Amino acid sequence: MMKKIILLITLIHSVTLQFAHPGTGIVQNKKGEIFYTDLSRIWKVSNDGSKKEVVVPGVHTHDLSLDQEGNLYGEHLWYDESLKSKWGFYVWKYGKDGKLTKIIKDTDGFRSDYSCTRDNQDHMYWIEEGKTIHNLVRKSMDGVMEIVSSFEARDIRKTYCSPGGMVFYIDDNDLYRVATDGDHTPSLIASDLDGKKGMDPGRKPNNNTMGIWGVESGNVYVAVYNKKSIIKVDLISGKTKIIYTSPVGWAPSSGLIDMDQRLWVM
Repeated sequence: MMKKIILLITLIHSVTLQFAHPGTGIVQNKKGEIFYTDLSRIWKVSNDGSKKEVVVPGVHTHDLSLDQEGNLYGEHLWYDESLKSKWGFYVWKYGKDGKLTKIIKDTDGFRSDYSCTRDNQDHMYWIEEGKTIHNLVRKSMDGVMEIVSSFEARDIRKTYCSPGGMVFYIDDNDLYRVATDGDHTPSLIASDLDGKKGMDPGRKPNNNTMGIWGVESGNVYVAVYNKKSIIKVDLISGKTKIIYTSPVGWAPSSGLIDMDQRLWVM
């Protein structure tokens, strides 16, 4: 049972979602410290929420990940008319020693073979989208890539990987899971998390489902923008339950359940 809710207010108010997609990156290291993005910088917050500081300034980062040694990773994404592709990125690492380095240099376009969705063996996972058939790809620490599963999908949104290697993803606001060992066939867990099917009129794609995360106790959590809520999904029954609703004018973009069973909300 969750003991407490801790709110992390980012700079993007809900009415601006149509202009900027909020960050969803929030992680906790083994010391209990929380790291999260506000799309301009990365913050570190003490376990009790009493202290916070900027540890990575000047980065437009949406997702974050921690490796097993406690090093933090993220991407800086920018738009620049001077670049051939106009978009560019680099991938940074904030070491457990406090040192900041670039592990992928400044590059035109968007990243395609690097992901912040990881298991406890530091395998990366991402979904390569096709017209109808999509591939779930796994990349090992030594750079070996393989297709874990191929499946049909309509509108892939966020992904999450449990420490043990179970991959979850949102397709058209339905929640699926794929085992990375054994049977790789995706299975539907819960439908219509946002109460809508298909893309919203005038806004493509549908960004109602935001951050997705889970715990080993058998639940997955999804931040649902249009419902201004965080929904808990029971992985056995598929039943959903709203566990948090944002105050008027705000909507959650992500969160996590920390090691003390507290809910942190972005």
